[in-house]
Amino acid sequence: MGWFAWRRLWRWLTDPESFPFCDFGSVSSSTAIALFGNSHANPYLEPLTAIADSHGWKLRTYLASNCYPSTVALHMFSNPKAAEGCLRFTEQAIKDMITEKIKLVVMSVRSAGQIAFDSDVEILKQFIDVGIRVLVIRDVPLATSPIPDCVQANPNHLSMCDEPRATRLLPDPLYNAALSMNNSLISTVDFTNAFCDANTCYGVVGGVIVYFDEQHMTKTFARSLQPYLEDNVVKAMS
Repeated sequence: MGWFAWRRLWRWLTDPESFPFCDFGSVSSSTAIALFGNSHANPYLEPLTAIADSHGWKLRTYLASNCYPSTVALHMFSNPKAAEGCLRFTEQAIKDMITEKIKLVVMSVRSAGQIAFDSDVEILKQFIDVGIRVLVIRDVPLATSPIPDCVQANPNHLSMCDEPRATRLLPDPLYNAALSMNNSLISTVDFTNAFCDANTCYGVVGGVIVYFDEQHMTKTFARSLQPYLEDNVVKAMS
């Protein structure tokens, strides 16, 4: 990330009002869904936009890079102003979703560690209390080094870009919180088996590079998940 991009990100984190809430799909529709999270939610934007278009829904996004939606400061930033900005962004996003009468919130975030579990429960309860449905997508397996670099260095030995499932698949407190709540308004989906078999997580699947670094899906791979995502979104909406 270049210097200007970092400066822009820093401005957003310390001034959360600058984070845009954006509309896609059928923007005049009375049925609205939302995408809420940090950079690990962003790869789902394109497939969710296509899903919203096909069903005549509006998609409204609440995305803040590096910001884990939370009710408490998670010490993810060295500067307290950034941590406070992330908290205020979360508050404003949830308030806007209630105002906009969002029917379903699709959430996915980079894991912030098990310390986030109680905060995640509280976030989900805020949606439940106003009757908003939530679909939590388990965070993706995380590689230990950039996959494109590995593919470039090992074009004839792509297995060098694979790792054990146990290495890449880390606990996801938001996903675990959703599972623990046992509430009809809360749904979950786990795409891990699209990345991994029982023992190994892959850097290339079906000829498609899975990540553009070591943790963010490429657009191409995210699009391959669209049919499965649509099935789960439709089910969660009903």
